[in-house]
Amino acid sequence: MTTLAAAPPQIFDVRRRRLHRDRMAVMAARAGERASDFLAPIMSERLEERLDDVQRPVKDVLLIGAQDRTLVARLEARGFALTLVEHGALFARAAHALHSDEDQLIASGLSPASFDLILWNGGVDSVNDVPGALIQCRTLLRPEGVLLGLCMGAGTLDTLRGVMRGLASEQGVARFHPQIDVRAMGDLLHRCGYQMPMADSEPLTVRYRSFDNLVGDLRGSGLTNKLNGSVRPFTRESAAALRAAFETLADDEGRIAEQFNLLYFIGWTPPARASL
Repeated sequence: MTTLAAAPPQIFDVRRRRLHRDRMAVMAARAGERASDFLAPIMSERLEERLDDVQRPVKDVLLIGAQDRTLVARLEARGFALTLVEHGALFARAAHALHSDEDQLIASGLSPASFDLILWNGGVDSVNDVPGALIQCRTLLRPEGVLLGLCMGAGTLDTLRGVMRGLASEQGVARFHPQIDVRAMGDLLHRCGYQMPMADSEPLTVRYRSFDNLVGDLRGSGLTNKLNGSVRPFTRESAAALRAAFETLADDEGRIAEQFNLLYFIGWTPPARASL
């Protein structure tokens, strides 16, 4: 039987992770119709498209990540009885969602075997106890229930990471998040008790006019540093060197290509055991 690991390593700073989420909410409110989180509508659209892979009746749905109100409305329009979980306080308040970290779902009061489908809309890649969170999702699902989600996977921000390595910047490398690749995600689902686990990825290339435009997108999408421990701020000199090195990669049109890899995953819970 799969069990939760005791005392998982605290790779990410939970408080910093929540504060970054709240900053996303503030930026979104200020931006109005001009989306500050360019990834949110893309991820929501892709996640909803993957619902076509769920060939079973679905009524009760848990959505982890309440940042996209358009997605919530579309799921409700499908007739789903929707429960929302959100680890950012401001997004949770705005969406009337349960405020909880993803690896604390059972402790937050959700009942086992309550959902036919769990949709996890981003954030898996910055959870401290990913196996624990996946096991809790499995516990919350009914027999033959489905976990379907996506997050930023391995290969994301390859251009920026390469520039930081090239500058041999300790300040930069200290901000590198560990990344989950397709094989690791599939193995995790299998180890956590899911049947027919599958994972795949989709590259998304964005071309930037400047380093500052990239940084603005990272802040608006909540993709800046959430690692545990103190990280010294960039000095003016190191920030200028990073900006200059990044912008030397511009093509003939003056744009720099950066990569965001969408990592999709899906797994089913086992069927109910027949009674003797």
